[in-house]
Amino acid sequence: MSPPDRLFPEWLPGELAGSPLLEQAFTHRSVGPRNYERLEFIGDAVLDLIVGVRLFDLMPNATEGVLSKSRSYLVCAGTLSEIARKHGIPTLLRASPGIAATPSVQADMVEALIGACFLHAGLGAAEKMVRFLYGPHWEHPPAPQCIQDPKTALQEWAQRRRIPRPSYCVLHTSGPNHKLIFEVECRVSTLGEPAIGHGPTRRAAEKNAAANALHRLRDRGGR
Repeated sequence: MSPPDRLFPEWLPGELAGSPLLEQAFTHRSVGPRNYERLEFIGDAVLDLIVGVRLFDLMPNATEGVLSKSRSYLVCAGTLSEIARKHGIPTLLRASPGIAATPSVQADMVEALIGACFLHAGLGAAEKMVRFLYGPHWEHPPAPQCIQDPKTALQEWAQRRRIPRPSYCVLHTSGPNHKLIFEVECRVSTLGEPAIGHGPTRRAAEKNAAANALHRLRDRGGR
């Protein structure tokens, strides 16, 4: 029995457990041409649809702008990478060393898994999987006014303590031109080692780095 079969018995459709799509969803391009990138493409669209419909039902009086902001938060790379780590998904990746630790790759894996489920078992099965993955967020998504850009939140954290503003620097980029991944470091004077972030744009990578910095600061009690 493969690792995915053991880890996801409650919410994987039974027929998907033996599907080659499942293996493909957990394969990075660093180890083979049959990898998760095409499944990620499908999963991204399916996830947008499922989350959009859910928010439409849960927030009957919300404007289009509010719905968009809430969906953007729920499907962003930061949220998806947290979901991946919570469910142990990165441990299943077949990839070159160190790649599974990248938040953007963790987010891609979630989308690829959703894409595989949709293609093999249909939209209903994919929705059931998303419901499981999101846990409490499925019933109670964050209120739009509580969703703050992590760069803004980190800057306000620094201002309250009268320390220099966080600084950001692109370390390098990787991947083909049509799908670049930016790696950015975020330095905060009280943090010690810089926090690292990844994303498909410089701004997205900076947000991811800021979010990682906030997590580390809060873990140390620096609220």
